[in-house]
Amino acid sequence: MPLLQLQAVLRIIYAHEKVIGVDITGECSATLDYLSEVKEASVNNKTNEELMQMILSESV
Repeated sequence: MPLLQLQAVLRIIYAHEKVIGVDITGECSATLDYLSEVKEASVNNKTNEELMQMILSESV
């Protein structure tokens, strides 16, 4: 699911429900390819950061 689509769904939930907790987790790579893991971790970290910023702004 693209990040913008996920954010839109989360905003709908925030608008209609009282959210009492959030858990943002990353995925564990199934390979031992270090360079791929570093690249994937970078993408996951950026996504997690964007989601946290959105969640914090919705909570105010």
